[in-house]
Amino acid sequence: MSTQFTIIIVSYLNGEEIFETIKSVLAQNEAKRIIIVNNGNSQGIYSKLAEYESQYPKIKIINSSENIGFGRACNLGASDIFDDNLLFLNPDAVLEKDALKKLVPNDFPQKAIIGGHIKNQDGSEQKGARRGELTILSAIISFLGLGKISNESSVFHDFNWHRMPLPDEIIEVKNISGAFFTIDAKEFHILGGFDEKYFLHVEDIDLCKRMRENGGKVFFNPNSSAIHIGGTSGAPKSFVEWHKYKGFMRYFWKNYKGFDKILVMIFALPLLIAIFSRLLLSKLRYG
Repeated sequence: MSTQFTIIIVSYLNGEEIFETIKSVLAQNEAKRIIIVNNGNSQGIYSKLAEYESQYPKIKIINSSENIGFGRACNLGASDIFDDNLLFLNPDAVLEKDALKKLVPNDFPQKAIIGGHIKNQDGSEQKGARRGELTILSAIISFLGLGKISNESSVFHDFNWHRMPLPDEIIEVKNISGAFFTIDAKEFHILGGFDEKYFLHVEDIDLCKRMRENGGKVFFNPNSSAIHIGGTSGAPKSFVEWHKYKGFMRYFWKNYKGFDKILVMIFALPLLIAIFSRLLLSKLRYG
């Protein structure tokens, strides 16, 4: 993989945090260009983004006419890039020092996806940066908090691995988070980019699965870090959770075959209840 990066940031109803993200990218010597796909922002945020574009030659803004979804916006940002590595970064994820320098080890295979270590603001590992295989069972275990996370040989595996001990070196995993990961630009296009039928959520898991099915590998690198603030978009939580539900259902329907699709239909209602019950509990707890 290359040592140079084109960073793709999709922005929708973001606050001032996006400028901390941009500054953290500009501080990385390996950042060749920054493409910001504007899916819709306030006039104040957009005007400031435009100022950054005029001030820094590395920055390019692509405006979409509406919120076209995360995967489609990522594909739009990457559409003309065929060299270097693509780095997909959330607009509220701040890269730590030398994050890009550390992300791709020397002589690493080109046919790979590498996710970085995503932290909460208190320094703890954020859920989702390293993950096992997504199945209906692992999803149920994850949503209900039933996972036994003592070690990888546990009978029941949570889909998310953030409660396992943090490895010292890069490890192979099944899935990483779309908030902070890299892939060779040519390989991204060979895979067809993100599946645009996912509007928001699960498109990253789908991409990892297709990489593995096409002979590539997925890795988690604990030594390259970003602080992910999270929850900074002005999009309603119900909107986000609805698309998360649709993303899970599309993934299972797409990948379960024959009679196994019956399991998907049985799982549909409990998953919907679980997702929106969690949303309701959050509102009752935090107002």
